[in-house]
Amino acid sequence: MKNFIIIFSLIICLFACKSKEQEDCLILKVKLEDKGVSFYDLFERLELIPLEINDNSLIKKISDVYSINDTLFVFDRSLRSLYTFDALTGTHLNTIMKVGHGPGEYIYM
Repeated sequence: MKNFIIIFSLIICLFACKSKEQEDCLILKVKLEDKGVSFYDLFERLELIPLEINDNSLIKKISDVYSINDTLFVFDRSLRSLYTFDALTGTHLNTIMKVGHGPGEYIYM
């Protein structure tokens, strides 16, 4: 009976632990493998926004980039940090990089 309760509890935990999908975030994945499709067939224009470079905005390797409400969120998994930039001007707004075990710090992002 005790084993049944443990197994039943584990099954409930497995079904209860589902991650929520982000419904309000638009993710665009484009594969340009077809030789008949060019960049300009898919997009009207290309805009380059140079990002501000300072001691607090140095990025080692970009893992993900999100654009939400005129703010660019750049995630660097190797440094476990998140950088925010103004999407229109490229101005550095903030850096979240407090890796550690103390108060206000995090181990994994």
